Amino acid sequence: MFGGFGVRVVAKEKWIPADWFTEEVWLTSTDAFSIGQGLQSLVREGCSLISLRKVSLFEVACARRVAHLLSSELSRRTIDLAEAAADAPRELAGVDLPIYAEIYEELKRYGPPPECPPKPPLDPLIEAGLELAANLAEPTRFDLDQRVREMIGGWSETVAGIAAGRPYSPAEVASEFPLLHDIFGNPFRPVVFATAWRTEAVVALARGMYEARDFTQMPVLADALDDADCTDPDILAHCRGAGPHVRGCWVVDLVLGKG
Repeated sequence: MFGGFGVRVVAKEKWIPADWFTEEVWLTSTDAFSIGQGLQSLVREGCSLISLRKVSLFEVACARRVAHLLSSELSRRTIDLAEAAADAPRELAGVDLPIYAEIYEELKRYGPPPECPPKPPLDPLIEAGLELAANLAEPTRFDLDQRVREMIGGWSETVAGIAAGRPYSPAEVASEFPLLHDIFGNPFRPVVFATAWRTEAVVALARGMYEARDFTQMPVLADALDDADCTDPDILAHCRGAGPHVRGCWVVDLVLGKG
């Protein structure tokens, strides 16, 4: 089914998808494998909408959904560090976090003993949380196209499944697709943001929400964009929609000039 798929780019990043990867699939599918394959094809075609920063922030947003299930302070701390690293200067982006060595040492303390003495067993939930943290702390483990293919579900889904007593349940994945759409928007309808819409009020609202990680003012941002003569229906609908909104939200990123 997936053999030979491809996505061609024409002027101004207008994507012409393969037969199976349509706008409808992007907007409605909850099949992690299909969407991951589709995003991978965009990366391979050089789509700038799928950046390392946005992939990192998506993984962080998924991890935050399950952070309350993590008993390891090391795992929770890594989520914050990975989020901060996503906005690091370009020359520092995409490098392993120093905390990775600490996570690796913690994981090494447990598991089947390669030699005597035996190591103590590790609680499955703690182990999954540490693996989640390791994935966030080592962004260089995969090329971007492989990382984007595997980012939906992953260790956040594993953590949620173990905590619910259903280790192989895909239930958490359904909650990740709204985050996917919030961060990456609609690659089939890329939006050009007019400089005139970037008024002082618009920028102040977007920056305040981004820094506070509180996006309850998104409808107010829509009103401010209205006042700035923004008539783009996708932008205004996204601001006034139900959300969720997280760091990396495509509208807030457009306002702040982030990619």
